[in-house]
Amino acid sequence: MLYRSLALFFLPLCAFGLSIEEKIGQLLLCHFHGPTSNEEAFKLIHEAHVGGFIYYPWANELSSFEQVQELSLSLQKMNPQSLPLFLAIDQEGGCVSRLTKGFTLFPGQGALGVINDPSLTQQVAYSMAQEMHAAGINLNLSPVVDVNTNPKNPVIGIRSFGDSVATVVSLGKETLQGYRKAHILSCLKHFPGHGDTVTDSHESLPYVHKTKKELQQVELFPFAALAKEADCIMTAHIMMPALDPIYPATLSKDILNILRTRLQFQGLIIADSLVMEGVLQTVSSIEEASLKALLAGCDILLLGGRHLTSSQQELSPDDVIRIHKHLTKAVKDGVLSEKRLDESLARITRIKGSITPPSSLDPSTLLEHEKLAELVAKRAMKVVREPKFSPETSKNIVVLAPSFTKSSLEKLFPLYPAHTFTLFCFSSLSEEETAIALAAAEKADTLLFLSYNAWKYPSQQTLMNALSEKKIPLALIALSSPLDITLLPYTQGSFLTYSPSLPSIKAAFSYLLTK
Repeated sequence: MLYRSLALFFLPLCAFGLSIEEKIGQLLLCHFHGPTSNEEAFKLIHEAHVGGFIYYPWANELSSFEQVQELSLSLQKMNPQSLPLFLAIDQEGGCVSRLTKGFTLFPGQGALGVINDPSLTQQVAYSMAQEMHAAGINLNLSPVVDVNTNPKNPVIGIRSFGDSVATVVSLGKETLQGYRKAHILSCLKHFPGHGDTVTDSHESLPYVHKTKKELQQVELFPFAALAKEADCIMTAHIMMPALDPIYPATLSKDILNILRTRLQFQGLIIADSLVMEGVLQTVSSIEEASLKALLAGCDILLLGGRHLTSSQQELSPDDVIRIHKHLTKAVKDGVLSEKRLDESLARITRIKGSITPPSSLDPSTLLEHEKLAELVAKRAMKVVREPKFSPETSKNIVVLAPSFTKSSLEKLFPLYPAHTFTLFCFSSLSEEETAIALAAAEKADTLLFLSYNAWKYPSQQTLMNALSEKKIPLALIALSSPLDITLLPYTQGSFLTYSPSLPSIKAAFSYLLTK
C-alpha cells in the first residue's frame, strides 16, 4: 500500500522496528534529479532511508500535471518503508511558484494582502491545494507569515501578505484552512520572522536588532496566533540577539524552545535549506549544521536546493548519504540521543498518518481556478498613474521585461491583435545589453517597461532612466516592489501588480490596451 492508515499513530514506536539509520533517514528531506523515480531516488531511499523529497523545476522538470503526478506515484511505489514519503514543494503563488506548467498560475500572497479578502484567500489556497493533492504532493512549504515591515527586504517582499500583523494573521489562517480542506500539509515560515531584514539569508546571515517586546508584537505574533493550526513551521537562518546572541534561529535551542513551550506547537519544525549561506556562515560544514539543528530541536532537515554563493551548487545523493552517516555516528557516539530521534519520529509518524491518496481533479475545476486567478489579479492591480495615451495610437509597442516573463508575454501578445509587439528580454543588463534595448526602443510609438525589484538593481534603473528621456510614451508595470514606481515618477502610465504571474501581467495589459 502507498499510504498507511491513521492507525499508525496509535502504534508504539518500537512496533516499527526502525534502526537508527532508518530513524535518521526519516528526518531528511532532499531533492534528486529526474522527471520520474530513478537511480538517484533509489539510492537516497535505500541508502539514506530519506523520509521525503522536495521538487524543483530545475531538478525534476515539472513539465505537466501528468508528469508531476507520475513522479509522485513512482516515488511512493519505490519507497519500501512503513511510512509514506513527504513529497514537498514551495508553491506560494506569485514569484515563488514551482508548478507553472499544467497548473493554475495564481498571484501570490502580496496580491492577496492588497485585496485583504479572507474568503477569497481561503478559496485561492484551497484551489492551489486541490491541484497539488491531485498531483500526489502532500506538503506545501507555505504560507509565508513574515510581516514585511521593511520595504527594502530583499527576500520576502511580495511573498508576504504585507506589513500589517493583523492582515498576516487573518490571511495566514485562511490559507491554512484552505490547505487543510484539500488535505495538503502546511508549513508556516520563516520562524521567528524574516520580515524586517536587509539581508537575504540565501546569501548571508541577517540580523534583527529588536527588543523581545518588539519581536513579540510583530515578528513572533503570527506564529503565536497560528502555531496550533499549522502542521509544520520552518525556521529562518537569522540572528535575533534579544532571543539568542550566539546562534541563528535554526541552530538555537532557546529560540526553537519558544515554539515548544511558550507557543505549545506540536507539529514539525523544519530547518530551512541547510545549503543557504545564512546558516553555513556559522558552522564549518553542512554536517555540523545538520547535527546542531537536530540538537536545537528541528525535526526535519531540508537538504534540497542550490547553494547560491558557492561553486558547490547543490548536494548530491552521495553528499546526503555522507550527512546521514555523520548523524548516525553522532547517535552511536552518544552526541545525539536516540530519545531525541524518537521525539521527532513520533511527530513525523503522527503527521504522516494524515496523508491521503491523491484525489481526482475535474477539468472544469481547472477552468474555475483560472477564472479565480484572473479575478485575484484584476482586484489586486493598482493604477498609480492613469495612462495618458490611448490604445488607438499605440500600435507599435516595444516591451522591455525580465527574461523570466518571456513565456507569459508570448502568450499574451496574441490577445491584442490590434497591436504589434516587439519583445526585449533582459537579465543582467550589461552596458551592451542596455544599448541594444535602447536601440530597440527607438522603433516604438509606445514603450512598456516591466520592472522587477528595480530598486535593488542599478542596471534596471539605468535603463528605466534612459528610456524616460526619450520622446516616446512610456508606461511602467511594476511586477513586485512598489518602490519601483518611485524610481520612474514621470510616465504616461504606472501600474502595480504585486505579482509577476501571467494573470497579473494580463490585468495590467488589459487595462492599458483595451481601456
